[in-house]
Amino acid sequence: MAAGYMIFNHHIFTLMRKLVLHITLILTLLISHSLYAQQYDDIAQSALDSLNRLYFEPEQVQQRLETLREHEGEIADNMILGELYRQLGHYEQDYGNTSLAHINFQKALQHYSQTDSELSAYWQAECLVAIATEFYSLTDTVGLNNILGELENIYHAYPIAPIAYQYNHALYHMADCKYRYTDESEMLDSFFNYLYKTIAATRQLTNQQLIEYQINPAWDYFNLASGYDVFTSPKQIDSIVKYTNLCKQYIPLVKTRSDSTNLVYHVENERVWVQYYQHKYDSVEFGFNRLQDMLANDKYMLYRDLILNQQQLYLFMKEYNCAIGNYRNAYKYQQLQHDEERKIFDVEKMKAISNIEMQFETERKEQEIKRLEQEKEIVRRNAILIAGSIIAVLVVFILLLVIRSVRKKNEEQQLYEAALEAEMQKESRNTNLRQIINRMSHDFPKYEKLFQQVDIEQLQDILSKATMPLTSMDIQYLIVFQGLKLKPVQVADMFNVEPASVYTVRYRIRKKFPAGVFDKTDITQ
Repeated sequence: MAAGYMIFNHHIFTLMRKLVLHITLILTLLISHSLYAQQYDDIAQSALDSLNRLYFEPEQVQQRLETLREHEGEIADNMILGELYRQLGHYEQDYGNTSLAHINFQKALQHYSQTDSELSAYWQAECLVAIATEFYSLTDTVGLNNILGELENIYHAYPIAPIAYQYNHALYHMADCKYRYTDESEMLDSFFNYLYKTIAATRQLTNQQLIEYQINPAWDYFNLASGYDVFTSPKQIDSIVKYTNLCKQYIPLVKTRSDSTNLVYHVENERVWVQYYQHKYDSVEFGFNRLQDMLANDKYMLYRDLILNQQQLYLFMKEYNCAIGNYRNAYKYQQLQHDEERKIFDVEKMKAISNIEMQFETERKEQEIKRLEQEKEIVRRNAILIAGSIIAVLVVFILLLVIRSVRKKNEEQQLYEAALEAEMQKESRNTNLRQIINRMSHDFPKYEKLFQQVDIEQLQDILSKATMPLTSMDIQYLIVFQGLKLKPVQVADMFNVEPASVYTVRYRIRKKFPAGVFDKTDITQ
């Protein structure tokens, strides 16, 4: 028994010595954390500042941003964290990753909102406009309206020129979207009005401020020139030339090479259109060949921009050849234009799917952040309990029982969180489906009452049985067939397509589901 007692005392002494060492380390880390955090903040800020010189080296930019994100926990300054995620958002946006860009912009907004200042408010506005750009490209006026509401609140709180620039920038995007739907002169007037206000805001800023706020009015001037080309009759040649030349002055300030080459191409394309309006047909032929060479040899333009520019160029050449009476060439370019349009449809389809995925991914990431914060809180509690064990040496066994109890509670908490997360994922899927139905109800008011009667749970159950990925259009057709119970002729009228196309789509959707999913009155018949 004496030997056993000595061994027991030896184990207790060893345990207490380890506890003392661990608590000493924890206390040392807590004391030095504030000094280390400040030091790492300086390192992170320096790294972010240096990225402005690397924007033509995307691989280096991505590597540096990912390294900083891996050490996010060591950065204490919310403004630096906001800038980190804002730059990550722009990187993903520049290279077509819409979902990841949206998630990073939302994280940047969360960090920026922790600081109450004009600079923080501006970067929040800049992130919101970056998100609005994607809504604009999808002609999503509902999403744009939501962004405008948030921008208006920021502008009222901080009515300064940089925020006025971002606010009016989003407003003229909205006016442009609505004009394309309605052709109302009021929307066209708003487009030019807000565009002039956007440019006026940049003229209140010095060159140093433009660089500091990362504002470049190049695209605004080009959009103004393009507006005078597309939206006015007769064409206002002098205005087109004037604002195109002003745009060219700011091209060197464009950060990304993809954006720079795309803007250079658009300027050159606009010059060729002006030559066409002036009937300088020899110059038009030369300009067309030059534009073709630019697209063929450009290594930096994004794929979606490349095919869109190619399609517009074929459209231009079709119109040009019709004007000079060369209908054989006009037909050839029309066929090429249609080929590019099919590519554009595929890109837009993937963007629409990405838009739905991004909403779900954002909600999932937010839940993940909350879970990690809870885990950090649990770690802090355990550290406090271990520190108390040094003082309460005589009650070490009681302390062990307490720790065991805490672990059991943690396991129960994790099980609860897992069940809660599963339920929220289900609700998130229903929410995404409900958003699509609401948007279709808005787009097709004739069937609004039918959309309101759709059984979300039943429809989601059907979607979950798909054996192949469903596109955004697949989901819309399933909503119409399964939720609204419309006949193919009604569906064709609703989507403004041929009935034969509806039967084709219906057959394609059916192939994505196992046999027996649909009854005799559904889309399989």
